[in-house]
Amino acid sequence: MKKEINFETINDLVDTKYGDLTGVIKLDCHDNIMAIYKMCADLNIDTSGKFIVGFGMGEDSIIGIGQHGSSCRVLYLDENVYGSTYDEIQRKIANAETVDVGQFSFSLSYEQLSKYIKRFDFLATTDLLKIANNINITEK
Repeated sequence: MKKEINFETINDLVDTKYGDLTGVIKLDCHDNIMAIYKMCADLNIDTSGKFIVGFGMGEDSIIGIGQHGSSCRVLYLDENVYGSTYDEIQRKIANAETVDVGQFSFSLSYEQLSKYIKRFDFLATTDLLKIANNINITEK
């Protein structure tokens, strides 16, 4: 199976109070990753010197999702350390033992979020499926 993301690392960043379900999410942004740069610019967040490599969001309200908006986070590489182009960064981190990733956070309403993200899909399961050796999902 192709390794799509470093799940071990990001799993430690994602949490809810009880973690009833755990899974995977994929996002399609308007104008690919540049939409995250645009989001930051619209919020007057300076991303100069930062090569964005991740975006996350969450909410921990007990009064209902959407009441306060979401807490967003951006993961980035310091361009002074890793370079400023994809190819340059790829070469530098490919053999690095550890890659230092920066993070900053901000709040955003769900209404604003739709300006930057056009599609998302997620699926989460209970921890019961962790004990299965192989899973075959069939449509019924």
